[in-house]
Amino acid sequence: MIPNLLTTALQIIPKVQFKYYKFKGNEVNNRGIDISEYEDPMTINGIIMPVPADKYEELNLSLQKDHIYVYMPREVLSLRSQESPDKVEYKGNSYFIIRIVNWFSYNGWTSCIAARTE
Repeated sequence: MIPNLLTTALQIIPKVQFKYYKFKGNEVNNRGIDISEYEDPMTINGIIMPVPADKYEELNLSLQKDHIYVYMPREVLSLRSQESPDKVEYKGNSYFIIRIVNWFSYNGWTSCIAARTE
């Protein structure tokens, strides 16, 4: 088996701490609107890097939002796999997980692209 690549990368690339919020479900408010509910945040050590502007078109990302790469030792769900995406909070900004490459069952980590919320 290959050693955990994220653990190896965290020995070379500076790791950062951020908050991870796992989607719990939707609650209907008094106006009949679904409101996303999240579990209590977890503090995660991982890697966060900005997505370079020249990659936005290739990755089909909106130019109207900031996007980041997130690498973390957690199994994560994106917008494509549930009603609302999991999210992360970093440097005072919130980001929805919009895409994942799930290496969790293979190597214990997940690679994500997250879009900044307004």
